[in-house]
Amino acid sequence: MLRLGAAPAIGDLFMNSNNEIEVVTKANLDNVEPLQIVLLLPGYRTRYPKNIIGDLYVKAMEQDGVKFVQDTVSEATAKGSYRPLIVSCDDLT
Repeated sequence: MLRLGAAPAIGDLFMNSNNEIEVVTKANLDNVEPLQIVLLLPGYRTRYPKNIIGDLYVKAMEQDGVKFVQDTVSEATAKGSYRPLIVSCDDLT
């Protein structure tokens, strides 16, 4: 957040109304809410952010020698997933 701020940034990943992962672009930036932004759990099925955050993921995994390859034993390779960056509570009663 220190580098890109608290608002959605171009290149971030977000979940659209059809529960599909998209990349924030100039064209859709004004329509993406912070609650739609997702973080990835790395794996061979995940897309990486198209900004400095994605670069940091790739750099960290390269430094640690982590590679996700689909043709290995499926139980030994992470598929990956996405999790909301921010979750709101609707009812705390």
